[in-house]
Amino acid sequence: MTPLEYFQALATEHTLVGHSEDHPHFAYTMDDAATLMARRLEYPALFLDAGDLQVTGGPGNELLARSYTLAVVTHVQDSGSTAEVESAFGLTETILTDVLARMVRDKRIGTQPVSRFSPLGAEGHRVELSEAGLYGWVLFFSLTSSLSTLNCNEHFKS
Repeated sequence: MTPLEYFQALATEHTLVGHSEDHPHFAYTMDDAATLMARRLEYPALFLDAGDLQVTGGPGNELLARSYTLAVVTHVQDSGSTAEVESAFGLTETILTDVLARMVRDKRIGTQPVSRFSPLGAEGHRVELSEAGLYGWVLFFSLTSSLSTLNCNEHFKS
């Protein structure tokens, strides 16, 4: 299972999100998110964006780590309403911590792509896009895979 498929499934299964084809609440890459927001994205919404690669680990256990950004946002009608904004932060924090806890659970049972996930070092920050009425949380984390298990012969002639 790819990270895209994994997080889209979480957005589909989470009862506070409820992503589906008819009710889109998930976007992959911020370009996709911008397109969906302009069309018909529903809230709360999850946005997943893939970032840089880094080789980590040690001799004989080289790992390829890809950084990801997961944003959970919802829309408020009145950005000037402290109660509405705080409610949005509360809702999105609940969703984000549920997703994070699910990733930890799935790691324990060996689910790909989070079988090597570590929540240590992951960072979450509040995000406010008040002009658009969007409030929520963003989580920065990485997922790793073993370089030795990747099929390096697929695209070589010899």
